[in-house]
Amino acid sequence: MKTNIHLETKRFPNLADGKGIPVNILKEHQQNYQRSVTQANELFDQLATMNGDAGSPTMPTIRNLRSMLTELPVTLATVKSYEVFLAHLGGSTRTPQANLAQQIRKDFGSHGAFMLFFRTAALASPGWVALAYALDLRRLLCLIGDTPEKLSVWNLAPVMVNEVSPRSVGVEFGQDRERYLQTMLDQIDWSVVERNLEEAGTPQPAGRR
Repeated sequence: MKTNIHLETKRFPNLADGKGIPVNILKEHQQNYQRSVTQANELFDQLATMNGDAGSPTMPTIRNLRSMLTELPVTLATVKSYEVFLAHLGGSTRTPQANLAQQIRKDFGSHGAFMLFFRTAALASPGWVALAYALDLRRLLCLIGDTPEKLSVWNLAPVMVNEVSPRSVGVEFGQDRERYLQTMLDQIDWSVVERNLEEAGTPQPAGRR
């Protein structure tokens, strides 16, 4: 890579409105996000030093490149998951509106049925839970994964993401995952989720003519 790439750490002023979330939990999530941005930039810096015009690659070069390119999607998935997660905390819109509410009814039957399904999925997850819009299927899907990259599938756009790992729960709630989850869900700004859904429908899915 001859051009260096640098990710900027985003700010989330909306978190000031998340008064129901314990400060220690917000601090934990923000620090994890900042670490993932730093790790991504370190990987980009390392990749920028590799010159593909220097002749046949050596085995150490191949091993280093394999290691970096294996770690890169993991790190970028973590960055993006935290950005989606932190962006829809706080605010004031506490129920789905407009197109989002309609899509939820279409795909899950009702808001209540969706919330029950999403909560159950979150409690079943070892780390992360997401609501994503499938561009090919044109519907919402719930996904879980122990790490963010397990949520990443081609042509799926994240709409709502929550970290539910035991580490995050334990910061303030011990083993009480249900109370942690309810605390985070109570602080969802559904207007941001709505915007994420609107933007998800914009790209043309890859693989179509």
